Parts: sequence; C-alpha cells; structure tokens
Amino acid sequence: MLSRTLILGVLLLLGAHAQVIDFSANGDEGPFNAFNFWPFSPQLRINFHELQPWWKGSNVCIERHTEGQEDPKNATVEKDSDEIELLSDIPARFQASISFSSCFESYDKYECITKSNIHGQEVTRTVKYKCCHGYSRVARIGGGCEKQADLIPLMDVLDKVNATDFIRLMRTVGADDMVNNGNYTLFAPINDVLDNLSDQISEMNKVEVVRRDDGDNVKEMVLNHIVPGFVDLNDYANEDILYSNDNHTSIRLNYYPTPGGGKLVTANCIRIAKANLFATNGFVNLVDNVIPTPKASIRDVLEDPKVSLFKQALEASKLTDLFENDGHYTIFLPTNEAFEKLDQKTRSKILSGNACAATILKHHISPHTVCSSAIISNATVHDDNGEVLNLERKPSDEIVIEGTAKLIQSDVLLSNGVVHFIDAVLIPETALPLDQVLADNNQTKFLQLAEEAGLKDQLDSMANITLFVPFNAAFDEPDAERYLNEVRNNKEKLRELILYHIVKGKLESCDMDESELLETEVEGRTLPLKVYPLYSNLFFKSISPAPLVQCSSLTRVEEKACGSVVHEIDKLLIPPTKTLLQLIEEDGRLSIFASLLEGTETLEKLKDPNQNLTLIATTNYGFGRYKYNFEDLKENKTLADAILKRHIIKRPVCCQQLESGDQIFSRWSPYPDSLHNPQMMKDCEYGLLVVFVICSTQIYTAILLGESWLLACKMEPRIIEKGRYPYSAMAELTLGRRFSKCVTILLNITIFGGGIPNLIVGNSFC
Repeated sequence: MLSRTLILGVLLLLGAHAQVIDFSANGDEGPFNAFNFWPFSPQLRINFHELQPWWKGSNVCIERHTEGQEDPKNATVEKDSDEIELLSDIPARFQASISFSSCFESYDKYECITKSNIHGQEVTRTVKYKCCHGYSRVARIGGGCEKQADLIPLMDVLDKVNATDFIRLMRTVGADDMVNNGNYTLFAPINDVLDNLSDQISEMNKVEVVRRDDGDNVKEMVLNHIVPGFVDLNDYANEDILYSNDNHTSIRLNYYPTPGGGKLVTANCIRIAKANLFATNGFVNLVDNVIPTPKASIRDVLEDPKVSLFKQALEASKLTDLFENDGHYTIFLPTNEAFEKLDQKTRSKILSGNACAATILKHHISPHTVCSSAIISNATVHDDNGEVLNLERKPSDEIVIEGTAKLIQSDVLLSNGVVHFIDAVLIPETALPLDQVLADNNQTKFLQLAEEAGLKDQLDSMANITLFVPFNAAFDEPDAERYLNEVRNNKEKLRELILYHIVKGKLESCDMDESELLETEVEGRTLPLKVYPLYSNLFFKSISPAPLVQCSSLTRVEEKACGSVVHEIDKLLIPPTKTLLQLIEEDGRLSIFASLLEGTETLEKLKDPNQNLTLIATTNYGFGRYKYNFEDLKENKTLADAILKRHIIKRPVCCQQLESGDQIFSRWSPYPDSLHNPQMMKDCEYGLLVVFVICSTQIYTAILLGESWLLACKMEPRIIEKGRYPYSAMAELTLGRRFSKCVTILLNITIFGGGIPNLIVGNSFC
C-alpha cells in the first residue's frame, strides 16, 4: 500500500490526473484507457487524462514572423497553430520542399521555428505563444495566463509607484503628451536619484554637465529613458540592445543569475528594481538610478594620464587592436599607482611586453559586460584567456577581485563596454614565473639544483615547455643520491640532468597519448610516456593508475606557470648512459643470457640504436631451472632465437605496469611466431574466451526469452500481466506465484549482472 501511495504522489507532483479505479484485480478497466504498472503490482492502474498545454489555453496571444521571400504559387496557409500546408498549382509529384521545425518552451513563452526550402527559396517562419498584455502565468506547473490587474495608462502607473520626480521632468519637457498618445516602455528612476544627475554624468562619462534648468539637456535625459513600443523584458536576452526615443541612443540589457535562483536585470549597468509593470499603452520599469548615456569609448578612456602605464603595456604587447571592433568588453583597469606596487622585475617585464605580459593584460579584460550591481556576494567571470576571475562583495560593500584588487571607481559606461578602475595589477597563476610556482609547490630541491646548474634565469625565460619536477623526497632515494654525487661537481652534467626533465611543448594530462616518446631539451634524448586507457576517462580517472614518464609516476598534474606546464613526479629522471647490450654484458648475473645471444638475430635487434625495447632477462639461476638443455640451445641458434624473442617487448615497459595488470605480451611483441600464438590466451588471462562465452550466453538467453514469449502468449493471452519475464510468468502458471519470484530474481542477476564481467574483462584485455 505504501508503494502505491508513493507512486500516486509522484504522478500528482508531475501534474498528471491520476485515478485508482481497480484494486480488486477483477480485470475491469473502467471508462478510460488505463496504464498498468505491472512491475509493481498487477492491481494498480493509473488513468492519465490528456493535459492541455498552457499556450493552447485562453488569454494567449500569438506572434508570427516570416523571413525570406516566398513565391505566391507556393503560398502557405495556416490550418491551425501547429500545421502548415503547402498550396501550389504545380502537381505534387514535381514539388520539392524540405522543412525543419524546432520548438522551445519556457515558463512564459512557447516558440516554434520552421525553416523551409521550397524550390530553392528559403523561408523561416517563427510562431511565438505568450500571455497577452496584462496577463501572466502565476503557477509554474499546470497554470495558465491569469489577469494581473486592471490596466491603467503609463502616467498613472508612474504615479502609482511613486515615481513623482520623473513625472515632473516629463511634464517639464512635454514628454507626457507624447507618452499619453502612443505605446512606450519607460525606465523610470526612483525618487531622490535625479538630484545627483549632474555629478554622476560628469564623473562617469565625461560629457557636458547637465543641469535641470537646461531644458534641452533635461529633455535629452528624459527621452533616453523612453523606448517606443511594448518591450517585455522576458523576451530579451543578455547583451541585447534597446534604442531610446531620443536619437536612438542605446540601452544595453544584461541578465545575471542571483544566489536564490532568480535573475537580476540591468539597463546600462543600472539595476532594474521592478520590471514589467503593465499599463494600457506599455510597460514601466523602475530603475535604481539615472541611466547613463555612453558617449566615450574604451580607447578614449585609455588616453587618461592616470592609466598611461596600462596603455604602454598594451602597446608593447600589441594588444591595442582588441578594442577596435564594436563589442561589450569589461576592463578592470589598474591605475599607474597599481603598477608602482609591483616589484621592479615584474613591472619591467609587463611594460616591455616580455614573458607573459599579454596573459597578464588579458586577465584584466572580459568579453562580457560585468556590472558592479550584479556582484551580490561572490561571483565569477571569465577573462579574455578563458581563465576565471573571482569577485567578492564584502560586508562593507567593497568589491574585491582575486582577493587583492579593490574597485576604486566602478561602472564607467562606454560605447563598447564598461570600465572599473582597480588599485592593484591582477597576475593569474598561469602568468607566474616558473621559480615562484616551484617554490609555492615546495619543489625547492629541483629549483636549487637548477640554480647550481646556472639555469634558473633560463627556466623563467623559456616558453612553451613541459616540466617534470620530482618532489623533494625523490632526491633522497639511493639511486638519485648516487647519481647526484657523481655529477654534483660537473656543471655540464647538471645542466643535462635539468634539461632532461624539460619536454618541448605544453603537454596537459588530457593531451597525453597512451604511449609516446617525448622530445626533451637534451638533443637526441626522449622520455617514454605511458598513459593507461582509463586515465583519459573522467569517470574512471580516480581509480586508474597514474601516467608514467620513464617509470616515474605523476603525483600532481598541470600546475601552470608562465609559458609552461608543471607535472610533479616521484622519481628523479636520470639520463641513460648505457645500452641494453652493455647492461647485459656488464652484469655477471646475466652471463648465460649474454652468451646465448651470440650469433642470433636478437643480438642485432639489441644493437640497433633506433629501437625502444624492454628486455626481460633471465638470470643464471633462472636458466638452471629451465626445461631446455643449455648446451643444446647454444648449438641450436634457431631455437635459441625463438626463445630470446619471447623476452623482448617492442616498447618501454615499467614494473608498475606489470603490477597494474598491463597485458603487454600478446599486444606488443614484435616477433610473432609459432611459439607465441598459442600463448595469447594465457597471457591475456583467458580474456577473449571469457568475453566470448558471456556474450554467447546472453545472446542465447535473449533467443530463449523471445521463443518463451511466443509460447507463453499461446498458453495464456494475459500473460503480460503475470510477471516481468516470460520464464517467471510460465513458472507462475505451472508452479505458483512464490516460485515465479525466485525465477525473476535469478533472471535479474543473469541479465544485469552478466554485463559486469564483460566490462571488467573487456577493459583488462583492450
């Protein structure tokens, strides 16, 4: 009973009309078609009555718009709101037309766009359904368009919301008569803000001061707040432009999400306090302040002497063209005093356009309009590089960027954007010098080694590189200590060691291939990289082994610095000094293996300097346990060569890969032969065989299920109501309900559980 109640509750929340008409299992379906929720109970039946969408209800107005010209012979007539019929004198068999339709529904609008190509003529028709003027939707689920209030003229609405100062100004310049005789949308400043009009316009836009007693300028200001026609703000999107009644000056609309899930709307960066107040001849929107009229551009602001250093840096980095085109940029503009706070080295680099000056400057520029009123508590915006800028409004109403820079003057509205003056230069992490990034990450031993090698300054100046940096504990490993003691007094060797950790090009984890050789800054030297297949998958990355670079695991990835990417590793990368053959010949434990190589093709492979191989060498002790007679192997070079080839893998393989179950033998041996092929299934831990058996079993089960349905339906036409599976339904017919439940559980385990071994074994093999 509880499960039935929960199901009904969910359906009612979704807006369905539900009716329980049969709990007695007598088979009566009632007057309506019923849907039987048989997986839960064969006795529970729910009736769904068709719901009429709100946009087909009353008080809905339809707007139609057509783009493109249509041949009169191919005219369209509307059969009803959803259908379009093509009429033509041309016989249908000669007509060629293609139409694509897409519909979108929001809380207060339903819109359908149909694009047609009729005999080469492209036509776009838009049909929009929305509540008629004076009506709006109150209930988000199932609610229609309801009347909001008795409509009154615009001037009466202004009086009702106490915008009396704006009313007086409109009457002073004669705008009230114009509004009474037409349809308009008003952006009315609230009372008490018009008194400061002159100071605001002078400070924010550097235009001629406007006084109330100057009739022409007051009229211009008033008309800038009046837009012709019915402007429903719900029909517009972020960055849309409206044109006022006075010389078509622009009003830029911006929509910002708020922490409570709502939205904040601004007009030229002035917050709209109350929006879409209905009137008989338009709308009234109350704004928090006088809407400024942008006269200057970003280039004009950059001529201000107090920001001359920022302009100098832009010119040095060749970024002045960013503001040539029309747009809606936001610049967090540091003053000259902000540049003076930087250390001499950093300031010189930025002003000369060196290092990452362009990255730093673009960090101050956003391609979006960011108004200060939109920053309620915490907010983020992307800069021109795609990096995130964090903004915060403090309890004191102070706005701080990245926790360092404060807005000292905000919302300077311009024709192609908005400017906020700040008191500090913003330096993103991606533009920090490499030595600072290493110090911040506590990778000080590598930094100290680079300084001993005389490469610290060179590292800071290098661009487009990837650095694999061992953490400090890696330098205390025995192999690392032994090698460092050998090369500590050899500056050339130290330089080679540092450069061996540097790879050409920026390599982020998402760009790493499964197996590749990375070209280092040491000429002719490469680093082998191994990435496991699951590592590139976002869902399985956390359980995948870390990538390996020369058998060293990546412990932390993608610390970005100026011109570089830093990956932390757990071992010091020691440049190899010997070949595989030299290692075998010098190791006394491998003397038998070395003598067995003489005169074989494998020896020639090991001598080839272009080969990147892994050799699994058998020790003398291991040969003592071997099934072949060693003397026979020395005589039979063909057999010896066949055995030796089984010890070679054509790519570098680390011990960590063996521990992770990497199937290296069957996939990577470069020498297929008769000895290798029979071993494939064993090397893969019978992966192919298991996958084949499970897939075959599931296919066979599916065939049996289909045949069982046919047989069960012949036995009992209403068999579908007896259970989820034909096997369990037939079991109920023959053995009873209790036994059918057991069959259902077993089938669930078989069907849904059978896929798990496929995934595990398939991933292990592939």
